[in-house]
Amino acid sequence: MRFNNMNFSDGHYVQIPASWDAQEFTYRFLSATPPWVRTIMQVRNRVVQKIGFPDGADHDYYRSLAHRFNTQ
Repeated sequence: MRFNNMNFSDGHYVQIPASWDAQEFTYRFLSATPPWVRTIMQVRNRVVQKIGFPDGADHDYYRSLAHRFNTQ
């Protein structure tokens, strides 16, 4: 079978409310986490907890790291 004559393309259409400007669209697009990403992160957090690493829920730990490396 030869594939050199095949042409595949995807098309996507999303209707955006007319009241949205570019800033609103960008905010909504970048602030939404897809469900599959949330699932992968939940699995990751369970694994790293078992190993003994912080799972991302310990915000105080990350604040202490940020404070430690703050050079101001």
